[in-house]
Amino acid sequence: FFFVVTMDNPQVAAPKQDVPKETPNPDAATQATSPRHTIHPESIGSGRFVRPRMQKSSSSSSLHDCMEVQNEFDRMALAAIRVVPGSSHPTLSRGIADHLGLSLTKCICEKFSNTECRVEILENVRKRNVFIVQTGGATSRGTINDHLMELLILVDACRRSHSTSITVIMPCYPYARQDKKDRPRAPISGRLVANMLEAAGVTRLMVMDLHAAQIQGFFNIPVDNLYADAHICNHLKAKGIYDNPDYVLVSPDSGGVKRLYNCASRLRCSAVIMHKQRDHTKSSKVDKTLLIGEENCVRDKIAVIIDDMCDTMGTVVKASATLVEHGAKEVMVAVTHGVLSGPALQRINDCEHITKVLVTNTLPQEENMAKCKKIEAIDVSPILAKAISTYMTGGSISALFQ
Repeated sequence: FFFVVTMDNPQVAAPKQDVPKETPNPDAATQATSPRHTIHPESIGSGRFVRPRMQKSSSSSSLHDCMEVQNEFDRMALAAIRVVPGSSHPTLSRGIADHLGLSLTKCICEKFSNTECRVEILENVRKRNVFIVQTGGATSRGTINDHLMELLILVDACRRSHSTSITVIMPCYPYARQDKKDRPRAPISGRLVANMLEAAGVTRLMVMDLHAAQIQGFFNIPVDNLYADAHICNHLKAKGIYDNPDYVLVSPDSGGVKRLYNCASRLRCSAVIMHKQRDHTKSSKVDKTLLIGEENCVRDKIAVIIDDMCDTMGTVVKASATLVEHGAKEVMVAVTHGVLSGPALQRINDCEHITKVLVTNTLPQEENMAKCKKIEAIDVSPILAKAISTYMTGGSISALFQ
């Protein structure tokens, strides 16, 4: 007998061999539905990263893995931040960095003998999201114009170092009261500041309680106007000013009506509006204030004046005198920006009706508090740090104030 093997047919040529069966992997379904993500630090710093798309799965372990990836993504996004402090408010800069869990970027901000600004950033900011903290106020370290020029030079230094984004944290916006052309041949200085910031290379601006909301329209870049109302109201609640008929909230002029009613709804207190008549031949001069409201609306009550800014305290002192004339027992003041320039501190000390002045630290208050014991500062660095963290992790900034 004989047989023939045909090599053209592999099934005949090669006899079947027993292939060992693979042991089923219980995590195979999880690996199939759970995507693998590789996050590079370079992509975080570039500002062009995309959040990983999380696929829905009934597996709890898969959901846990997705949450871990997202948390790691947020941590790396925050690690790409560089907080650069200007010389106007070092205390606020340190507070923001501490709440973010970061250290301040080392830099030099000083003046030459001819008063020119000298700026040098001593750490790498290439491909990083830079946040420059510089408020618009006069301090012992320089005038408003000095700090503004220093800010522009800091922005230029970061831009030339190829930073991914440059966000300016400016709690008190300078020249905010010069926001319109109200007289012939008058400049709109607030718009000029906006033009300079954009020309220098700012990609985003964060401010707090703009004197006029329309200033946001001066910019062609995103502007986040943060509100200190909730923070101030929480501080007032701690002092017992909540649903208390012994207190009444007062706006010193019609421009702060919206802020007044917002605080009144949070504190569940009654509200009163005042009208001030100015002497336009003199700057920061108020002739008298008028009380608009029901008769005896402030009698035997403690009046709390709510405003966005106090400069020379002329308006507040006139308003407090009017409130006392109508029967108010005492007057408290709560404002966001405590400029307190010129005779402001002397007026506060001399006014017996004003017992407490609450101001946020959007401007440095250490020297003012040392000279006037009635002043109490409210720290806003947690709000600014939370806004930075929310922006970097893709959250909603407006949700912070709802």
